[in-house]
Amino acid sequence: MLHWLEQTTALVATPVATAGAPVLSVVHDRDGDWQMLCGTVDAVPENAQLVHLFHAVDRDPSIAQALDLEPGWRADREGVDAPWQRSRLAESDDG
Repeated sequence: MLHWLEQTTALVATPVATAGAPVLSVVHDRDGDWQMLCGTVDAVPENAQLVHLFHAVDRDPSIAQALDLEPGWRADREGVDAPWQRSRLAESDDG
């Protein structure tokens, strides 16, 4: 599959990493870093864990549909079965 997933890390919201909450937002920030968010906690390091992207994709393969984002873009969805909606990050948006 996408071999770069094995070497790429992401900040994953703690509810996603530890409690199985669904990823509802994928952010590829302007610095090239990835975030996997669930919408229940702020996107700050205190509320997240650093993991390899392939773990998130293993848990929910539909995340792979959003991994073609260019830096400075995000993809959001209303639920696990909903389509991803892509948008540019606002100048003040950190994720």
